[in-house]
Amino acid sequence: MSSDEDCNIYSNFKKYRQKIKKSIVIEKPKVVKSTPKKVIKKKRASDSSSDSEEDLAVSIQRHLAEKAERERKAAKKPKRDDIWDEYDKEYGTVNGESVEPIHVPAVGLSPSVQKMLADLKQDEMQEKFERARFEAQLANAERQREMELSQMDQEKYIFITLTVMGRSEADFNEHAKLDYDKQFADILIKYAPMAGWSNPNDVDLLWDKPEQLVTLKFYETPKQHDMPAFKYAKLIMVGKDGAQAEVRTKGDIKLKINLASQRKPLEKIIMKNSTFGDLKKELEKDLKVPPSKMKIVFDAEVVEDSQTPDELDMEEADVIDLQIVS
Repeated sequence: MSSDEDCNIYSNFKKYRQKIKKSIVIEKPKVVKSTPKKVIKKKRASDSSSDSEEDLAVSIQRHLAEKAERERKAAKKPKRDDIWDEYDKEYGTVNGESVEPIHVPAVGLSPSVQKMLADLKQDEMQEKFERARFEAQLANAERQREMELSQMDQEKYIFITLTVMGRSEADFNEHAKLDYDKQFADILIKYAPMAGWSNPNDVDLLWDKPEQLVTLKFYETPKQHDMPAFKYAKLIMVGKDGAQAEVRTKGDIKLKINLASQRKPLEKIIMKNSTFGDLKKELEKDLKVPPSKMKIVFDAEVVEDSQTPDELDMEEADVIDLQIVS
């Protein structure tokens, strides 16, 4: 180190020490009763001249050495962050550098141990297969159940036990099935004539609930009354005031008979299993015409005397044509 540089360093160091000394705040001593007040005076700047140049040079060298050591340690231990941790985790590196894998030498196994390991692996694969098949069957059964429930919601219906008020069940007792969204008019149209009322409007339909009787309108449905689906509901037909029920037996139907000589059709109640020859004999009493001169036509086809309404699939209030031949 040259003498000029030493002078510059020494001059700068003196200025630095003077600046530090000027910034020192003079504090007043605490008041003590037993002793008089004392005042701490500033040290004069001229006192610094007592430091030797040799001590100054040593302190500067120590400072530079410590600074160099700190920089060396900081460079040896780089600062890490989360990005490096994620990189090492993703690519299997350490501080961003690849690491050679450690290969463990294979140990020779006896044939019996190898067979045991193979059996264990096969059993594990079989167990996985059985578990997968069971889960597939379970999922399939669940889907099937959901389909059945959805179909059940779409095809709800009720079972009906139908009787007539004032008549015994042995005289009239019918069983029917009605869709949940179908009107009760279907029941009235089909079963009111069977009970003796040709006009369904002459009948009231009641629902015999456990605690009360509920009147059912012909345009209403089981769904509107929240009737229990897939269960029996007891319904009762009651004739309105002034409406007289015809006397019928089970299996009777009423047919309308058109005659060219009469404006209104005749109405006859016959058994569904009786023959049309029997019907001609009944008509002979009213028309005074022998059965041999009568010809009955239904659906544009001549009906034989041996045929029955049941064979022709006739229903209540069907119309037949009666022709008188010479």
